[in-house]
Amino acid sequence: MHETLMQSPHGILFPNASLAAFLAFDPPTTKLALLHGLKESRALRRMNTLGATAGLKLWREMGGAKYWVLSHTAQLGYAGVIMRVLGVYDTPRTVEWAVEQEKAELMEEEEKEGVEGKRRREGVPEVVEVENGGRFVLA
Repeated sequence: MHETLMQSPHGILFPNASLAAFLAFDPPTTKLALLHGLKESRALRRMNTLGATAGLKLWREMGGAKYWVLSHTAQLGYAGVIMRVLGVYDTPRTVEWAVEQEKAELMEEEEKEGVEGKRRREGVPEVVEVENGGRFVLA
């Protein structure tokens, strides 16, 4: 069985044909780790780093991964005229926040369709933060 490390530094928009083709590949791979950040980054009022909610969606689309290794998590200080004009800023998020957002979205969909409790998502990823210069053994 082959193992996969999936890196998505800025997030993936769905639906995504490339991801679907990879996930449908035969023989299947074991998804060992997802490398993805939690913070959302914006410039010119547009999100350019999708953050925790997109990471959780990707984790679920993958069928889970043993570990979610945080990447692109450094809190950056944006300064200067250009950054102010562009309106660049980050919003820190957590996996717990993303799970709550997911629950609220599912409840809203259920209300619209008159369905109760049919769309519950199971499982929460194991999030690992590796400090700069540190190491973590994926086993």
